[in-house]
Amino acid sequence: MTVPLNIHLFFVRPEDLAFDELSIAGTDARHIAGPLRLQPGDQIMLADGQGGVGRGLILAVRREGVDVRVIERGHADLPLCKVLLYQGIPKGAKMDEIVAGATELGVDVIVPFQARRTVVRLDEAWAQHRLARWRRIAAESAKVARRVTVPEILEPESSDQVIEELASLDLALIPWEESADLIDLRSLRPDISSAGLVIGPEGGLHPEEIQAFARAGAKPVSLGPNILRTETAALAALALLAHALEARTLRQSDRPSPRKGSSEGARQA
Repeated sequence: MTVPLNIHLFFVRPEDLAFDELSIAGTDARHIAGPLRLQPGDQIMLADGQGGVGRGLILAVRREGVDVRVIERGHADLPLCKVLLYQGIPKGAKMDEIVAGATELGVDVIVPFQARRTVVRLDEAWAQHRLARWRRIAAESAKVARRVTVPEILEPESSDQVIEELASLDLALIPWEESADLIDLRSLRPDISSAGLVIGPEGGLHPEEIQAFARAGAKPVSLGPNILRTETAALAALALLAHALEARTLRQSDRPSPRKGSSEGARQA
């Protein structure tokens, strides 16, 4: 089931999408009643963030809640490869930018981690506050990108935890300015179902971390001759991986390129 570009998309809880009628509240309800000026009889698209999709018919519009009848249900085609971004936690609001851009580029899981050169030190309260913010940004960015899944953002991990997880992936890459191997994803194996990217914080990854990640099966690669900021490196690497995975899918299915992932005819969100 596809999501038409001319119908507004809203996320609901999976259990709500199972009902014949549901209510949208909060910011989305105010947006429907205010700027969008949607009326009873208008249709909207609904997504549960996990691939479930529905078409809804607006029954009543109030600022405190919008009543919707679900008139069609389906499920979106999910990617054949799960993409994970292991991001060394950067300073300030840079992680907000990374979460937004990574969501638009189709990442499935974002794992913030404490690298050796991470300046920010998280306490429990701060971590939970930032996680809630990053998850809100991911949901909003998913709507902008017209994707029906919202990436999972995990609790911050240590480098040791990342090492354990890298060993289970089919493909793991570490963009690193000192690598002599230029990243080349033109011939991805058809059986790759999980791929991870490891990005360091400001100052990059420590050489000992690079060695530990490499022993776990990750390959250091270069993104080119220029030194990139952490937020630039993350999105550049994800864009290359997303393009390679889509090209692989097209080769396997021999189908034309879908609208998903396009720039919507050069329109800017």
